[in-house]
Amino acid sequence: MMRIKWALTLLICWTVLVEKPIRVIDGDTFVTEVAIWHDLRAVERVRLFAVDAHEMKKDTLVKGTLAKNFTIAWLAQGPFTLATCYKDSFGRILATVKRGDDDLADKLRKAGHAK
Repeated sequence: MMRIKWALTLLICWTVLVEKPIRVIDGDTFVTEVAIWHDLRAVERVRLFAVDAHEMKKDTLVKGTLAKNFTIAWLAQGPFTLATCYKDSFGRILATVKRGDDDLADKLRKAGHAK
């Protein structure tokens, strides 16, 4: 059973080029339109894989806002790729987001915007 589940997981992995996000929710989550097939598109909520940006709550609001603004600026620099195989328990796509070798999650960590 485990082998079948793993094989099915490998079959649904995909990478797509994204022109621009629709909106940024916080430092590690945004909404974007993705091309599924030719002229077929879907709006998806994307959560960065392997990074946890500061939350936009009372005690971390300033750090959370800085992380959100960092992500907005990075995504606004132009098209980027989204590589994913999974959705989380909230239905968000868990993805690696890159522009060439420039990885958004790495940039967030190096800038101090993620835990």
